[in-house]
Amino acid sequence: MKIVYNGEMDSRQFKNEIGATVEKLMQEDDRLVWLDADLMGCSGTKGMYGKSDRYINCGIAEANMAGIAAGLSAAGMKPYAHTFGPFASRRCFDQVFLAAGYADNPITMIGTDPGITAAFNGGTHMPFEDMALYRTLPGAIIFDVTDVPMLHSALKQAKDLPGVKYIRVPRKSSYQVYEDGAV
Repeated sequence: MKIVYNGEMDSRQFKNEIGATVEKLMQEDDRLVWLDADLMGCSGTKGMYGKSDRYINCGIAEANMAGIAAGLSAAGMKPYAHTFGPFASRRCFDQVFLAAGYADNPITMIGTDPGITAAFNGGTHMPFEDMALYRTLPGAIIFDVTDVPMLHSALKQAKDLPGVKYIRVPRKSSYQVYEDGAV
């Protein structure tokens, strides 16, 4: 990994990069499925709905979304499920633990807006314990994304890794720390 940090903000926003990367991965792997908790605009996937039956809007029902992801995994699919961080952790943790972790169904949960980044939505939208919860799952892999190149790498790696994966990622811009394609 080559560090390229120069103190300047990267103009790319995470949310747009999530959508573009997932769309590319879905073209490469017909078993990848995208589930969202009615937050397609926040994940950059809004324009992809209707293009394929592998984009599923689960509505504001995160626990149900985790169960659907585990069921799709049991059927041989590679589900990615997105919602805000506290809902990807607190709201659906029991389902992730039992239906995915305990049952050995590989799923990728993506929690956006970690910490206090969603300040205007209040404390209910501020995940501070999301990583701690996911660390209790045996074999879980946690990505705390630093920059866009790391996001690209995490999304690509998660597709074929075993077990539960949690990708914690901001939605807006950040500093670029790593060289593109190097992570």
